[in-house]
Amino acid sequence: MPGSRRLDKIPYPDTVEDDTVHRFVKWRSQFQLAQTAKAISDLIADYLQVLPSTAIAQLPGSCQDALKDPDIQAAAITLLQCEMRHQGTPESLELLHEIAHTFAAASIRLSQLEGRGEPLGATSSG
Repeated sequence: MPGSRRLDKIPYPDTVEDDTVHRFVKWRSQFQLAQTAKAISDLIADYLQVLPSTAIAQLPGSCQDALKDPDIQAAAITLLQCEMRHQGTPESLELLHEIAHTFAAASIRLSQLEGRGEPLGATSSG
């Protein structure tokens, strides 16, 4: 649509990787299709692999630490809190928003799976 903002790109300075592969909508869809907590965990691991290291380096230290946390729900909370306190550039806020909401979507799906009786540590495949 002419004049509309492209929603499939976030600019990452100094990167040459395809920056469309980490977008929230794609990952949210994948989380909704996941049937186990392990599938969610695997998707988050894949998501972290496609985030450029230069993009992660732009985040506050507490966010970088949260991305290393195997507890997706705790990481989502930390990332969302960082987003609310953000005082950096508009570009870094856009990046943080994208990552925080991707983790939040994963966290919500984990809660849904837990609500239907699957323990969060379950590793069964479907």
